[in-house]
Amino acid sequence: MGGRTVSVYVPLHVTGFFKPYICDDPLRSGSVGAGLVLEPGLRCEVRRLDGCGPRVLFNGREAEIQPVNLVLEAFGSGARGVEVRIDSPAPIGVGYGVSGSAALAVAIALSRLAGVRELEAARLAHAAEVRALTGLGDVIAVYEGRELELRTRPGAPGLGSVTSFRVPRGISILALEIGTMHTAKMLTEMRRVIEEHGTQALERFAENPTIWGFFECSRAFSRAVGFMPRRVEEALGRLGDGLIGYTVKKGVLMAAVEDGFLEDAAEALRRHFGLCRVFRPGGGVRVCTG
Repeated sequence: MGGRTVSVYVPLHVTGFFKPYICDDPLRSGSVGAGLVLEPGLRCEVRRLDGCGPRVLFNGREAEIQPVNLVLEAFGSGARGVEVRIDSPAPIGVGYGVSGSAALAVAIALSRLAGVRELEAARLAHAAEVRALTGLGDVIAVYEGRELELRTRPGAPGLGSVTSFRVPRGISILALEIGTMHTAKMLTEMRRVIEEHGTQALERFAENPTIWGFFECSRAFSRAVGFMPRRVEEALGRLGDGLIGYTVKKGVLMAAVEDGFLEDAAEALRRHFGLCRVFRPGGGVRVCTG
């Protein structure tokens, strides 16, 4: 017989530029930088069953998601016999911050089942992401940030610091996958160049903390660290005046366009790269219990 069910909605997050901070304490580790909090996000349903569990399904298939597994381990007996169903509009491990959003959603759902404070659950999710080296700033970005977020102090929710900026209405975000890159590899093999150019991007963004400034700084960062392929520059350079800006983070190409230009831009990107996803800047975690 099934038990109580908790559903949690968490937005996604794509970082434009960042500077990592990693220390012995995962709660104090994290990153500073800026990114977009995007909707639609993922939905997670956690249900307590009579079986041994826990069992995790991602978009209908059983999955091993390391930070989610670490969250389940942290809850111990509180996660025994649970089934986790995660439905995401974007793939995991590419650059949409899906693993961080999933870890946060599972942690918040389990906190409702186990009677744990939500902030403590959010911190567990952040620590799990850091330990798994699947992300540094995504959890606090989606938990505390809205639309265009700037992480000014590294760390878990309640310890790090986030400032949010509104994005003007009438702007959509097109995103698509152009490759893969594991976060652990990025943080180990590219850390020095990321730190150098992340610092420069932060300084420039402070002069123009807008969606236009974000994409200008993000594109410069992407070029400098080697995320931006030449074929992307060539394709995006032909999109026209409706393009606000674009960048590449890991394997995700992200472009902001005016809504009046959305259909033409999306079709152009599909011709060049294939599947194109449409998002809106947004934010906010939502919980439903049943």
